[in-house]
Amino acid sequence: MVDKDTLRGSIARVLEKNSIESTLILARQDGVVVFEQDQEISEKDKQTLGALMAGAWQAAEAMANFFPVEEKNFFRLGFDTSDSGIYILPINASSEKFYLGLFFKNEINPAILKNKLRNVSQQIVEELSIYFDARESMEEPLFENITDDEIEKIFSFAGV
Repeated sequence: MVDKDTLRGSIARVLEKNSIESTLILARQDGVVVFEQDQEISEKDKQTLGALMAGAWQAAEAMANFFPVEEKNFFRLGFDTSDSGIYILPINASSEKFYLGLFFKNEINPAILKNKLRNVSQQIVEELSIYFDARESMEEPLFENITDDEIEKIFSFAGV
């Protein structure tokens, strides 16, 4: 079984292996932060950034729907100058959607950093897939073979 701490450790090793030291946040589609790399940001600010990332992505996606394109897998969201900025990539693992946000400043060559992040995002998809596959194999249906009579007995005390 793969637990959340193991998943976080796997993602941290992927980032270390690829020499990404900038602030990085991985958030679910609802904005809840799953992983962060930066000890200087408070927990409240991490959650705020996660929510803002998810909202910004979803707003940009809604605007893009006014001009439909066939392939949406290559979208990315950038808000940057020549050396500082924000770069967000979507990550789809299993049936879950995540956003990987990179926050950088005083970067000599942001294009190299963005390219590294695109490569890292594929490795993170692999780590997330391992996590979700392990989690799904552990889940069992709660009421797999329950009959109507058993349901009636469960709720009979309420007079339903």
